[in-house]
Amino acid sequence: MSPTGQIVRNARLRPSSCGLDGSFGEYVAFFNGLDLGSGKQLLEGFSEWIASRSDQGGWNLVWPVLVLREAGFEPWSGVDWHALSGDDDARAVSTFFTLLDEFLDGRPDAFSG
Repeated sequence: MSPTGQIVRNARLRPSSCGLDGSFGEYVAFFNGLDLGSGKQLLEGFSEWIASRSDQGGWNLVWPVLVLREAGFEPWSGVDWHALSGDDDARAVSTFFTLLDEFLDGRPDAFSG
């Protein structure tokens, strides 16, 4: 497993080991930072990949908004991902990691696995 793959795994399984509280808002900040640290290669194409899964479009939306839409938040455009609570936050986190796993599993590069 690549070092970045290990960080992704640790962030998911033990968020506190990465200084996270496990909330969707913190995962958004963390993974955006991790993506920047990888030269924008970790999440390259992630937003487009999520948008392509839906007939709702969304090619111009950032990945956190697309994740919320995939998690079933309505209206997804008005949801503040920094202020989700309880079950909503857990649903957003679960949807994010499901999508991220599928996305990374489909990539033949060092970030998979």
